[in-house]
Amino acid sequence: QITAGTTPSSHRTWHLPTALLSQHSTHLRNAATDPSHPSYPGLSSLTLPTTHPSTFQTFIDYMYSNIYSQHKRSASYHPIHSHASAWILGFALDTPVYKTVALRCLYNEVVPLALDSSSGVLQSPIRPSDIEFVCKETASGCVLRALLFDAVAAHWKQSEVLNLTYDMEIDTPWLAIYNTYPDFRTRLSNSLKVGDAFRYDMLRPVDDYVA
Repeated sequence: QITAGTTPSSHRTWHLPTALLSQHSTHLRNAATDPSHPSYPGLSSLTLPTTHPSTFQTFIDYMYSNIYSQHKRSASYHPIHSHASAWILGFALDTPVYKTVALRCLYNEVVPLALDSSSGVLQSPIRPSDIEFVCKETASGCVLRALLFDAVAAHWKQSEVLNLTYDMEIDTPWLAIYNTYPDFRTRLSNSLKVGDAFRYDMLRPVDDYVA
């Protein structure tokens, strides 16, 4: 059985075939078969304390159908957070194909605004909480961070980055994110030299992040 949930009240447990889990996840396959794996001797009881049940349900649906589809009717659905959560789960479970699909879907959410020269911080679908979540759940240098940091830089106007960089009388959650995470701060600071007409170029082709 596998239990997912970020709080005791949100815990949900599934009883899933070991063969199905092993087929899609190297991590879970090793947990069932490799004596040196920390979760060996199997999947009789495995807990994912940082995974929301809806995130794991999306993975279950994918395992049974080979179709990646988010539950968009949920009141709490937010595409950036949902696709990022799927990638993070895929990274933890070592599921290369699932990670790639999630990352491509995330890219599709952020690329339209990057190509819009009239974009700005208020139009961006990326929230401060999305960046904070990803920074807490991933290591510096991972492709998920790179994609979202580049998307923020591409979405924002040069003047908006300037205001944040120099703390020009702004009161925004973005300032806390900027001051807390050095790699995010570095990415935005480096984007200052890029004018509004060319900021779209800071979001690279999707294959650069997938590779």
